[in-house]
Amino acid sequence: MELLLPNMIALPDFVNVDAGKRHDCILWVVPSDDTSHRFFFCMRAKGPDRLHGFLGAIKQNGKDPWLLTEVERQRFSGDAKAQGSQGPITQHSEERLVSSDRGVLMVRRMLKQMVADVEAGRDPQTVSLTDGPPRHVESGVFVASPAAID
Repeated sequence: MELLLPNMIALPDFVNVDAGKRHDCILWVVPSDDTSHRFFFCMRAKGPDRLHGFLGAIKQNGKDPWLLTEVERQRFSGDAKAQGSQGPITQHSEERLVSSDRGVLMVRRMLKQMVADVEAGRDPQTVSLTDGPPRHVESGVFVASPAAID
């Protein structure tokens, strides 16, 4: 998964993972107001199977999320539980972050900087309001050699 700030996510086929395969789905999350958003996605596929896999692949305890009992929802909580349990507006003062939340803090700092850039009349990170070539983003499920990582 790739997060392209401020509001795009590139996803691979997470059901049939294939090293070297590019992401085939782009998601846009666009705020509607302070407590809700619209979710758009675009997918590159050769047939309906990929779309059906995307829409129905995430299951907990072998069931679609809306078919879980209350006990199963607690035992097999997924993204929706983690996101929804925060409430309509997250109270960051009530959070208890740990070292594994470093990425959350990094994204929050980047978003705050992007807001400050817009307020100051600058283009925010990854956004260009000037005429120029589109930005190329190479993402996918790739295997890197140890030499490429160094």
